[in-house]
Amino acid sequence: MNFTEFGFDDDLLDGIDAMGYHTATPVQEQVIPPHSCRKRYYRCRTDRHW
Repeated sequence: MNFTEFGFDDDLLDGIDAMGYHTATPVQEQVIPPHSCRKRYYRCRTDRHW
């Protein structure tokens, strides 16, 4: 699954892309609900490392 399918904020997607990540791991696919993510939640958590 591509990270763009999660509905993340554009700034977060830019950061993920800048780190060279494009597809989620199987674990990330299971714990991050696609399209139901609240952009505000992930925007304030961009300092976390996955």
